[in-house]
Amino acid sequence: MVKLIVCILIFTGGCGVFTSSVSLEECKHSCESQYAGFKPEVLRVSPLSSASKVSGGYQFEVYVELEDNFGSNIKHPGVFRIEAYRPKKLSAVSKAERIFKWDDINAVSAKDNNSYWRDMMRSYSFHLQMPEKGSALSECVIEVTFISETGMLNTQKTLQID
Repeated sequence: MVKLIVCILIFTGGCGVFTSSVSLEECKHSCESQYAGFKPEVLRVSPLSSASKVSGGYQFEVYVELEDNFGSNIKHPGVFRIEAYRPKKLSAVSKAERIFKWDDINAVSAKDNNSYWRDMMRSYSFHLQMPEKGSALSECVIEVTFISETGMLNTQKTLQID
């Protein structure tokens, strides 16, 4: 009796059999519009980021957050570009002097992306070293650019050096 009921449910659509055909293009367009809100919209350097003086240079712990349209921190494949600038105070020059540029961090593949992701913090974590350049720094502007297939985001944060 139970087998008969299961067979009837399966053959009458009880398992969610498609009743109308949808083209691949319609399905793709529907998915793209549904997921559009989940792409990165905001890039932020976390307040937990820090910088310290070590022998021969500086060490940076930079935590980067990507936020979607709904305000949730998310993972997303892309490339992180991180640069350090010497702050300019009361200057006619609009941009500070770049003192270091780290190699681009490729986080496109799932394995690479996950190696930088800290799930508990809902952010990416980068441990960076910078050799000493000229005069000692008391603060440093960190600029982070995130490049992905959805576009480019950019942010800056001034870090005090301990």
